Amino acid sequence: MTDRMTSAELATYLGVGIAKARHLMGGEIPAAFLGRSWTAARSDVDSWLEAKSTTGKHRRAKGQRGRGKSLGAPPSRGSAA
Repeated sequence: MTDRMTSAELATYLGVGIAKARHLMGGEIPAAFLGRSWTAARSDVDSWLEAKSTTGKHRRAKGQRGRGKSLGAPPSRGSAA
């Protein structure tokens, strides 16, 4: 990979959609519109991630689940008679 990332590369790197990556590049992550696409320096992205992870405000990566309910029997679907 190069020193700069496109919005598609950033989306893959963060595990988010391209629209979310573009939104972040337009606000939270320092980026520039070069040619026909947004690009961000990898060092800026890594610094942003580090800042987010040390504040405790980051979200789980896409596809990860929280602790959820216990693994007991599922609730019954029928009505009690």
